[in-house]
Amino acid sequence: MKKNRYLYVLLSGLILILSSCVRTEESLFEESAALRLNRAIANDRKLLSSADNGWVMEYFPTNGSPGFVLLIRFDSSGIASIAAKNEVTPMYDISTGTWNMIDDSGPVLTFDTYNAALHVFSDPNSGYGQGLGIGLAGDYEFIIMNASETEFTLKGKKRGTNIRLYRFPEKKEWRSYFADVNKVNALFNVNIPYLHLTVNGSRVMLTGGHSHIFNIETASDYPVEIPFIVTDEGIRFAQPFETNGVSVQKFRLSDDGNSLWADENAIAKIELPLPQEFFVATLQTKKWAIDTTSAGLRGIIDSVYAGLNAVNRTLVQLDFRDLSDSVALAVQVKSTATGVTAIGRFYYSVKPTEDGIEFAYKGTSDTGGDVLRRLSGFSELLQALDATFKIDSVNSTLNPSVLTLENTADTSLWFVLKQRL
Repeated sequence: MKKNRYLYVLLSGLILILSSCVRTEESLFEESAALRLNRAIANDRKLLSSADNGWVMEYFPTNGSPGFVLLIRFDSSGIASIAAKNEVTPMYDISTGTWNMIDDSGPVLTFDTYNAALHVFSDPNSGYGQGLGIGLAGDYEFIIMNASETEFTLKGKKRGTNIRLYRFPEKKEWRSYFADVNKVNALFNVNIPYLHLTVNGSRVMLTGGHSHIFNIETASDYPVEIPFIVTDEGIRFAQPFETNGVSVQKFRLSDDGNSLWADENAIAKIELPLPQEFFVATLQTKKWAIDTTSAGLRGIIDSVYAGLNAVNRTLVQLDFRDLSDSVALAVQVKSTATGVTAIGRFYYSVKPTEDGIEFAYKGTSDTGGDVLRRLSGFSELLQALDATFKIDSVNSTLNPSVLTLENTADTSLWFVLKQRL
């Protein structure tokens, strides 16, 4: 009995000791999850409506589509004004609709009534993109991943695309912003066959720039598709791209407008092929007409005019054009009596050099060329062009339409080429 009493006292003491070691777990948060979410939504709403001149949205409908810039002003009353000028909104326009911040397992920005500038991307029957029933397959509701006074990081609720939203400069006009976008966008047109991404002296070819989806050559058998967006300052890839050990995504237009330099790394840039490469590549779709010339070459062309005048003809145009297996100097002439035009073709092989291009005359095989070559001045002209020329772009290295060619053996012989359709 006495033994049981001692055991009881011992157990009671042990229980008291253990109970004194138990601590009450303090809450990690002073507020409930619902209250924190409501506070975040209210804060996001306040930030969005605080920008009097609105925000820039860099919008990608899907991860595989090109990007579009939109300007958005969020009124505290719930009205969103959205400005656009792009492929699906060709003319600058501002449309309105309502916006809201909602709780959907986190703060979500929604445009809950139709706004033409934005909802065209999510309308399955818009007629754009993949056709009726799908359209451009974009989002109109966005999960807020991060928020600050100057920038929001959003994610498309359905498509999961990463979207930037950043404060628009207070003193800049919306219309002038799109004018600046158009200046950059002019660099990516169908007339440019390809661009080069140069990193550490190594070049990869970029094609398809006019579609705002680059096809990038890689070591694999298949090119990588990189959608990008054009802004007022340059371009941004939808996702970072790594080549030659360097990751790049955002490129800023240089002050002279002749190249795009990566923000992330100063050794990476996007530029046009060398002028001689550009000349050869564009011959497949364009003509390059001889415009102004040096005095020495002008004298030869004057002799051509005299020879044509002797047979009641006049010179209309001299241009280089592609004929699949060679390049032709096309001589377009017109009868002074009837006004009828005819073309004679003289063939050259063309080979790019380190800083220029080499023309080698191969002869003529058509009736017009055979007749013209017998006239005064033509043999001198054909011989003058049978040479190596240094070539330079005149107006822009990113999108040149004017090239200057100077004879490397005789600098007094030069001429200017202008791109023609």
